[in-house]
Amino acid sequence: MLLSNESQEILALVKDFVDHEVIPNASTYEKNNEFPVELLDMALQMDLGILCMPEELGGPRVDNKTLFAIAEELGRGDIGIATTLIANCLASFPVLLAGTPEQKKHWFDVLQEKKYGAFCLTEPNAGSDASNMKTTAAKDGDDYLINGTKCFITNGGIAGIYTVLAKAAKGRLTAFIVERDREGDSIGKEEDKMDMR
Repeated sequence: MLLSNESQEILALVKDFVDHEVIPNASTYEKNNEFPVELLDMALQMDLGILCMPEELGGPRVDNKTLFAIAEELGRGDIGIATTLIANCLASFPVLLAGTPEQKKHWFDVLQEKKYGAFCLTEPNAGSDASNMKTTAAKDGDDYLINGTKCFITNGGIAGIYTVLAKAAKGRLTAFIVERDREGDSIGKEEDKMDMR
């Protein structure tokens, strides 16, 4: 894969971080079932939590090839750490694709402050099958009232902002920006997963 000199420099920094911080420490966090706050804080200081943030909003200049190379490099060190950081992009893509300039600015302001975002699609009875989604959104004054339950949401318990998919008017699948501190938003029990803990 051909990367620009700038991208190669970024990737070299990520490789150094993976070699000297992630690989020597990730297994300890895994064995102790601890969230790797220190490692992720280091990654956030390197802007690895805002890789998809547009340059005009202050984000790093990272093209898709570089993004995928960074994701691969992080995954070489620890797939859980890589998933936590790259999930910020998954949560950001609907906002980047369809959000207004004001929504984009708000999204990335909150993401930078609260650190993590989450993409909320999967439900207990529908899995990732969007057509069987039960979560609904109904207009309520200037806002929407969203009713439903999501599960297995990457970054769900640590996110400060969410992209929540729900069925709105006429059953239209719609993405909503929901801040963590919104009234009615709650986090359920932590699942005891087999891998990527």
